[in-house]
Amino acid sequence: RDIYADAPAWTAGRYVDYLAPQLYWNFGGNQDYAKLAPWWGTRANGRHIYVGQAIYRDFPARDIGRQVRLNRELSAVQGSIFFRIEMLQSNFLSYRDTLRTYYYTKPALNPARNWSRPANSSPGVPALVQVKSSQTGPMISWYEPQWQVYSHGTPLPNKQYAIYRYKNGEVFNINSSKHLLALVPASKEGFTQMSFNDRTGEQGVFYNYVVTTVDRTGTESAPASAVGIVFTDLDEVLADVPENYVLKQNYPNPFNPTTVIEYSVPVSTHTSLEVYNMLGQKVATLVNGVVSSGAHRVEFDAKELGSGVYLYRLRVGDVMLTRKLTLIK
Repeated sequence: RDIYADAPAWTAGRYVDYLAPQLYWNFGGNQDYAKLAPWWGTRANGRHIYVGQAIYRDFPARDIGRQVRLNRELSAVQGSIFFRIEMLQSNFLSYRDTLRTYYYTKPALNPARNWSRPANSSPGVPALVQVKSSQTGPMISWYEPQWQVYSHGTPLPNKQYAIYRYKNGEVFNINSSKHLLALVPASKEGFTQMSFNDRTGEQGVFYNYVVTTVDRTGTESAPASAVGIVFTDLDEVLADVPENYVLKQNYPNPFNPTTVIEYSVPVSTHTSLEVYNMLGQKVATLVNGVVSSGAHRVEFDAKELGSGVYLYRLRVGDVMLTRKLTLIK
């Protein structure tokens, strides 16, 4: 019978780079995700498949996680596209946070579309990579390389830069997800000095940093020469007026039954600081109101709670920062 569009024909004819079939069904039943995802994988025809998944649907518990795991097992499926509705933006119990906690803990590069890039070429290597100490941790900087150009003269801009980090003595593996630290968007102009501030290292540890270029087709350049430095955070004491929103690790941690949480906000605004259990249930509200700009500290008394791991979340407008704390009685 007539259909609106023959999407598999698009990949068969090489008219598109990828398809995003929206598979809004759970495992089992007539519309079985376990059957639909592999079927679409067989229709890739050398192109990419990114499965559209609806995290707002009333799926059985852990079903979205099962879908993600199946996608990763299917060689023809390159990833997922998650569709949500507006109300989930402020929902702490949403799948978005669950996925980020258990399945998307590290950045990742998009699979390369080798058929889309200029023949016999690859992105330029970042130039003049260097690292130096700063008040907020090592600052890595580099200059953007020249864009590639297709044979017909159209430029292929750089899309982003991949920052890798590994400890001194480790063997660097560019294909290892544990070494990929961050992805930095490229400038729109090119030939710009770029930088990245590493705020997540361990004090006193010597780290090596490697930078690569990724173009719009997902093709990655050869790595620039590694640069290294001892991780030092000179800003352990919060400034009176911070430049960014900060939520620090509670101390002591683990604790029993009280602990201190420090945070800072750059402007005076409505702020909330709440504690949740691992089921996503709110167990305490520590701050809920307008606070002045600068550094703040609050004591959390958990004498009414049982031992376990909890999450505390700082929310200021659209900014949301979350950390874990451990109560041991």
